Amino acid sequence: MRVRSHHVEAWHGVPASTTPTARRVAFLGALLTVAGLFVVHAEAWRFLCDDAYIAFRYAHNLAWYGAPTFNPGEGPAVEGYTSPLWITLLAAGARAGVVPESFAPLMTRLASAVGLAASVLLVRTLRLRSASTWHPSDLLPAVFLVAVPEYMVWTHGGLETSCAATLVVCCALAWARGHVVFAAGIAALVALTRLDGLVPIAGLGVAWLGLRSVAYRRGTALGFGPVALSRRKVLAAALVFLAPLAVHFLWRHAYYGSWWPNTWHIKRHGVALRDTYGAAYVLSWGRHLALPLFVPLAACGRPRHVVLVFPVLLTVAYAWSIGGDFMGYSRLLLPATALSGCALSWLALDAATWVCTRWSRAAPMVLLSTTVAVAGGAWWSASQRQARDREGGWLERRFESVQAMHEFSVIRVEAGRRMKALLPAETRLIVGAAGALPYASGLYAIDAYGLVDPTLAEVAEPDVGQGARPGHQIRATRAHLAQYRPDLLCHIGWHGARRPSKTSARQRSGSRAYVWACVEHPMLDDTRTGGQIPAGYYCCLRRRGAVVGSFGAERS
Repeated sequence: MRVRSHHVEAWHGVPASTTPTARRVAFLGALLTVAGLFVVHAEAWRFLCDDAYIAFRYAHNLAWYGAPTFNPGEGPAVEGYTSPLWITLLAAGARAGVVPESFAPLMTRLASAVGLAASVLLVRTLRLRSASTWHPSDLLPAVFLVAVPEYMVWTHGGLETSCAATLVVCCALAWARGHVVFAAGIAALVALTRLDGLVPIAGLGVAWLGLRSVAYRRGTALGFGPVALSRRKVLAAALVFLAPLAVHFLWRHAYYGSWWPNTWHIKRHGVALRDTYGAAYVLSWGRHLALPLFVPLAACGRPRHVVLVFPVLLTVAYAWSIGGDFMGYSRLLLPATALSGCALSWLALDAATWVCTRWSRAAPMVLLSTTVAVAGGAWWSASQRQARDREGGWLERRFESVQAMHEFSVIRVEAGRRMKALLPAETRLIVGAAGALPYASGLYAIDAYGLVDPTLAEVAEPDVGQGARPGHQIRATRAHLAQYRPDLLCHIGWHGARRPSKTSARQRSGSRAYVWACVEHPMLDDTRTGGQIPAGYYCCLRRRGAVVGSFGAERS
């Protein structure tokens, strides 16, 4: 087979006459600028969401009780978390003396930074760039992602999302460089972090095999990816990928009694929302990445670009098919965001090469001006979105803002701490959100949405109407929740600046048998906006006449 490279040395944004030393200085200056922008933009989105505290609670119990359970000593145990690897890392941090709510943000920010580096290396590899020459234009993927809230928001949040996306990019990088077994090992880590992270990896594999087949028939070589796949290498890669997954699935079935996590059983009904939430989710993602503006780059598209475009399309189709999510900033599409940054940068650099070969004198200035204008527009858009987000509430009437998620968890952490001080350890709660309140209180809790309930998914009918939200389609009845003998019903509770009225307890519960049990907490400092959060009263329902810690003698 004759080898014919498709690559033409691309425009680098530095005049050809520039000395190597000047080029290194220019690259280092650009690198420091991107790093500084990363720190500034990441800090603007600092928050922890309620869902992260679910993982924190499992990690705490694994670290200190030796069991990945939501309620220590419960039976049967239920797997209400998404990422076994994330739980393990958080538990290791807890044993080392770093609490999950401090350790998780450190790991997510580190993962996002590594993801930027991996995206730069991936595009360089796909462009067949020499390992010894670096230019500012090589940083274009990082520049794109640093300016996009859909990437930068998840440097925080406390979820495993950024780690999973970074591992996907690292897997693509290892494969592009021909390290098959190493790529298989990373793919296994992806599956243990987020199983749906295998969707873009599968897309990458299919696209590469198709390109390789076409190149073979034409007698050419791709220039990236494994040169040859021997039987021994394929078997080794399969073993490295499948062995840890097989061990984990067998352990899961033995420990939890199910081949799939309870998160899947609860959230699988989102497929019914694909044409409402799912479609809106995907369209919102594409609009905020300004993908229509990059349509002209399609003219520079070549078959080789499919290796990144197809995984993005497959991931987008998957997010649509499961009904999307109600959190803002496209969490489920983070791998697609990262790979889109790589694909668009690759296309842009190929376009720059094409322009420079035809208009060599004027092209660098025109291209540099265009790059500055696009980057400036992206930063202006990000700042405007960040300002709107600080107002709180819901974005586009569907998606929860970062400020809303932040305030929600901050208030429940404070309420949980006060409950821990006021209530006996054997108190049982029914909650709506299963994260911050149970974690901070340390009390036994079951959520009304079934995430940590081992039986609700089998008996409840999902809501598929217009008001349904992905992941919150199942809701337990009062009769179902009664089997857990709850002391406080917080899932139909109250939060507000004033103490709720007696009649509101009857209206909320539908019975005269319940009264309010409230904790009052002062204004809380808002670390995001520099202001304060009016916490007020957080109230749950208790049976009239029942004494629950210090709540028995409270005004009701």
